[in-house]
Amino acid sequence: NGALNLRVLDLNNNKIGDVGATAIGKYLQSEGASKLEELYLSSNEIGDGGATAIGKGLQFNGALKLERLSLYGNEIGDVGATAIGKALEVNGALKLEILNLRNNKIGDVGATAIAKGLEFNGALNLRVLDLNNNKIGDVGATAIG
Repeated sequence: NGALNLRVLDLNNNKIGDVGATAIGKYLQSEGASKLEELYLSSNEIGDGGATAIGKGLQFNGALKLERLSLYGNEIGDVGATAIGKALEVNGALKLEILNLRNNKIGDVGATAIAKGLEFNGALNLRVLDLNNNKIGDVGATAIG
């Protein structure tokens, strides 16, 4: 299976939506995703349902070597961001260096969940967290900062 050796999956600027993102979330839970290092899903009309599925995929695959995740320019709100934050919190094997959630609809609740995930995951190598142009206020900014 060619997907077993996939290191980069770039589906930026398509229209996969929540249905496609859910399929990718299931893929992330599989052995076939264990070599995936970069996942680009920006500008794909992904909402909370798709982001939640991706979060579950990140949460349950301890063999995942993902370093870059880009969900820029979607429709992700607090529910989806919370699922991603939970994955950051519980999967100590994650090696994310770049997490791009710019231009979504994430508010204080989602930002706080991401901050909690970063706080609890000492193994995380995050160098870039991009939450520009969301709906984060003082509470979310304080949690992250």
